[in-house]
Amino acid sequence: MEPVSLDDAKNHLKVDFSTDDTLIEVLITAAREVAEDYTNQKFITQTIEETFNSFPSSTPLSPYCELQLAFGPLIQVVSIRSLNSEGTYDEAIDQENYTASDTITPPVVIPKLDYSWPTTVDHPEAVKVVYHAGFGAAATDVPKGIKQAMLLMIGYWYENRIDSVRKMPTQAEWLLRRYRIQTIH
Repeated sequence: MEPVSLDDAKNHLKVDFSTDDTLIEVLITAAREVAEDYTNQKFITQTIEETFNSFPSSTPLSPYCELQLAFGPLIQVVSIRSLNSEGTYDEAIDQENYTASDTITPPVVIPKLDYSWPTTVDHPEAVKVVYHAGFGAAATDVPKGIKQAMLLMIGYWYENRIDSVRKMPTQAEWLLRRYRIQTIH
C-alpha cells in the first residue's frame, strides 16, 4: 500500500486517461522511497530488521547505552537478539529489561537501570533488532504534509522526464523537513 493512491496522483496531475497509469504508479513508489529516505521515517507500518556490530557502551556523549534505530515513528520493538560464539542468535532479550522510546528522535532502545546489555561476538551482525515503524496501517494515517510532498515530486517527475541536479522539488523538501529525523550511524 502506498500513502498516495493512483486516483489521488491522477487527480493532482489532472490526468483522466489510463495510458500513463503504470508510469504514475512507478512515480508514486519512487516519491515514497525518496521521502522515506529523506525523513528516516516509514510511512505505512512496516517490520524492520536492523543489525548492529555490538551493543553500545556508555560514553560521555551517550551515557545510557542506547541502541539508536534508523527509522521512526517507532510503534513497537518485537525482539532484540545477540549473536553467540556458536554463530546462532540467543533467545530474545526479555522486554522487561529495556525501554523503547519514540519520544526521543531518532527512536532508541535503552536498557533498564539494573540491566546491562549482554556481551557479543565481534561480528557486523552481532545484534539484531526487529521492530515495527510507521504512522499506521492505512494511507489515511500518513500526515497530509507528507502526501502533499509526494504529490509535488510526482508532478515534477511526470512533467520533467529528464534527470536534474535536485533530488526533489524545493516545496517537497520544505514540507518533509518537519518530519525529518536526523540520525548518526
